[in-house]
Amino acid sequence: MFRLAVCSTSQTTKRTTSQSWKRNNVHNEVIFTDNHDGTTKMTIRSQPFNASDEERSFFEGMLESMQQGFGGTFDQLEQYLVETQ
Repeated sequence: MFRLAVCSTSQTTKRTTSQSWKRNNVHNEVIFTDNHDGTTKMTIRSQPFNASDEERSFFEGMLESMQQGFGGTFDQLEQYLVETQ
């Protein structure tokens, strides 16, 4: 297992997508796990920290959109890897 965690603690970075998300305080964690069958499982976890109730609610409301965005990106990567093998 390989674990990578990235945090942004800048409170001066503004999100342009919404006034409800004023700070860029997100903890992102990416975990790679060897499935011992030639494949690797990647798990991505994100959560706000030091966020107000309004910011946390906004973040939670964006989860489906984030899942679709990541899913589409990894679908494209998978297709690319199939084509280049």
